[in-house]
Amino acid sequence: MTDKKSIHWKTLKSEQGEDLRIFQVRYNWLQHPQNNTQLKATVLESNDATNVIAITSDKKMVLVEQFRFGTNEVGLELPGGFVDDNEHPLQAAERELREETAYTSTKWEKISVSDANPVFQNNRIHHWLAKDVALTASTHFDEGEAIRVVLLDISLVKKYLKEGKIRHPHSIVPLLRFFLEWV
Repeated sequence: MTDKKSIHWKTLKSEQGEDLRIFQVRYNWLQHPQNNTQLKATVLESNDATNVIAITSDKKMVLVEQFRFGTNEVGLELPGGFVDDNEHPLQAAERELREETAYTSTKWEKISVSDANPVFQNNRIHHWLAKDVALTASTHFDEGEAIRVVLLDISLVKKYLKEGKIRHPHSIVPLLRFFLEWV
């Protein structure tokens, strides 16, 4: 039997907090839907992001290795980044692929959209598939990026995913969709 009690929390007030460069803090005071207690929740507001599963004509996948400040480790992941203000997510995907890997494509498909981290973030990640990518540009890294481009056989990417060698959730979600629906 399904419980019909409301689980939607009522927002009583919101207040802007600190500007953290890529995140803007917002504090929401919320009312519990069942017992009316109040809670102050922290939300990190940010632009949406995008990432790309890039496949070459000879069926290699273009990935990146980069240092991640939160884990203090180099991770293997999909190229991607934030969508700029007034930029369409596909334009951002094309730009990020070009800037981080120097690869470009004219064949794009939307894979899916996922929430970045709905526990405390308001943004989404737009996942794209770029087919027949080719090395046509030069890289242009952001100030906080040091990236190594890696080309791997698609089967090896699947193996790495199964073995937990790809740990970034923003890469895992679209790769799972890719392996379920496109391969």
